[in-house]
Amino acid sequence: APQDHFVEPTKEYFVNFRQFCTTALLLVPLTSFSRGPVGIGNLEIGMSRTAVEGLAADDGVHLSSPLTPYESKYDEAKPDEDKFNAMLATPFSKDSLKAILTFSNGSLKSIYLNLGNSSIILDQVKEMIAAKYGQPKIDNSIKEEQCIYKGGANFKVSSGSLRYHWSQDRANAEPILVSLSDTIIDTCPSDLRYATAAIQSRNLNIRVAEPAKPVVNPF
Repeated sequence: APQDHFVEPTKEYFVNFRQFCTTALLLVPLTSFSRGPVGIGNLEIGMSRTAVEGLAADDGVHLSSPLTPYESKYDEAKPDEDKFNAMLATPFSKDSLKAILTFSNGSLKSIYLNLGNSSIILDQVKEMIAAKYGQPKIDNSIKEEQCIYKGGANFKVSSGSLRYHWSQDRANAEPILVSLSDTIIDTCPSDLRYATAAIQSRNLNIRVAEPAKPVVNPF
């Protein structure tokens, strides 16, 4: 009976196989390992402030100016939190993008990135995340309103948000939630002479989920 012919793998075979496995891990949605990003490039949730400030241009995503304290009468930091305004250099835009970085007990807890008015940047970010982690959960609260005026003038305006969600589970830690939002606020003007442009906001928010509140037994 004919015998199977065994060909010993060459060094080149092992090198190519290793490269294939590495590429697969980088590009496949990683269903069994991950379902969402834990940061933007080398800027990751869990980093210390010193590590964030130490990111260099070679890291792809880095600070383009020093951090400054974040102050807002509408959004106060918790006692264990420190919030900073930041300007981030990213692959998404030739200009630095505004960001808010929140640290809790010295660890980066939240990355809020303002994507500006460009729908192109938002679409690019969405495609990059979806290509690696799969399609997001989508929440669409956008509603249309018909504006009708004397003289026959009429048009529609839209208000609400279109949000894309991903979530990354972690062992012995709260999950990391990712939200990519496209929000528009537009209303019918009371007088066409004083019509104003719609307000739009596009942002990416990567944050540690708040701990689940314990269920209180009512019995």
